[in-house]
Amino acid sequence: MEYKGVPVEKFVHPVKEEEIASELRRLQHINATFEEAKKVDGVEYVVTVDIQDTDESGTPLVGQKREGMRIYLNEPSTEQEIKDALKTAETGGVVNVSF
Repeated sequence: MEYKGVPVEKFVHPVKEEEIASELRRLQHINATFEEAKKVDGVEYVVTVDIQDTDESGTPLVGQKREGMRIYLNEPSTEQEIKDALKTAETGGVVNVSF
């Protein structure tokens, strides 16, 4: 098979600043380590919570409790009401969120 003289195209992708920032964030997240904090002080926190669903009157719904859920406060898909309620959370505290 003859390969000499075969034209080859080289793809050049100009890198944008947003791509660099996104890749750096991705690398930080996959290599992150966690340490326990007494209080949330910013958006770069993962908060471990127990969630109890309630009815309109505030009565807990049986079988509607999720324990040990981890919520990353800087995750775009997390509801803003949850982020706002947890942004000053403290270890052992109780927070009520309606949405």
